[in-house]
Amino acid sequence: MRRIFTKRRRVTRTRILAAAGVLALTLGAAAAVQGWLPYENEPVRVISGDTIRLGETPVRLAGIDAPDQDQTCRHADGSVYSCGEMAAQQMKRLLRNGYPECRDRSIDRYGRRLAVCYAAGRDLGRAMVRAGWALTHRQGAVTYMSDEANARAQQRGMWAGSFEPPSEWRLKRLQSASSDSGPRSYGFTR
Repeated sequence: MRRIFTKRRRVTRTRILAAAGVLALTLGAAAAVQGWLPYENEPVRVISGDTIRLGETPVRLAGIDAPDQDQTCRHADGSVYSCGEMAAQQMKRLLRNGYPECRDRSIDRYGRRLAVCYAAGRDLGRAMVRAGWALTHRQGAVTYMSDEANARAQQRGMWAGSFEPPSEWRLKRLQSASSDSGPRSYGFTR
């Protein structure tokens, strides 16, 4: 009886690393196909209440509009405070609960990714609107109208006083900067 010997391949470190690389590429491609931004373990930086940076990638939360860092609002007693900084602080608190996972939707005119992001299973856009530190973006595919109505009725966040909607504030700021017509003043509405 004749024995047939087969050549046994040694499992080398190089082969293991190659297999791990192929697996990582496959999983990354699957994530990209599904629209999930594959930025796990990249540093996260809060830019404003509706914009974060995952590594080098700026991500704007779809469906919300939060005040810019330098926007001010008024408390119920009329005193001025930085609602833009308060919105950014709220976003930082939400991100303490977990690393964001973002579902990519598109790219905005400034080159930022528009995405719906979650941290610890919680929709960050919805959480910002519920806390009263962002408005629902009326023209987006994602809306949080009932959450905004609830925040307004409960006088949470910016709704506790008066403010100018962030989109209007930015428009006036741009118009004022282009006209250079003396000191800037911002109207506050509710």
